[in-house]
Amino acid sequence: MLENCPEVTAILSLSQLNAMGAMQVIKEAGKNIPEDISLITLDDNPLFAYLSTPLTSVDQPNEAIGIETMQLLIAQINGESNSTEQKVLKTRLILRDSVKILNTPDEA
Repeated sequence: MLENCPEVTAILSLSQLNAMGAMQVIKEAGKNIPEDISLITLDDNPLFAYLSTPLTSVDQPNEAIGIETMQLLIAQINGESNSTEQKVLKTRLILRDSVKILNTPDEA
């Protein structure tokens, strides 16, 4: 991917396993995280803090997602729910060292 898209400066991985693979591919391409490519993943893992480049992540409330999903499904089965009902659950950005901080226009 990096050979075909040399302009890539950031990657959002949708899983921990893909993030680990992306770290390896970036390294093999001779690029550095975060200087050349920023990397962020969904679903935090406390071990990400101990990687050679600590990995920034979006921590999702997986247990709450499961509970809300089951409640919506049961309500749907019982005919008690509107199929367009939406729930918004809080996420948390855990900043580590894998994202390059860019200057804001005021800082340039």
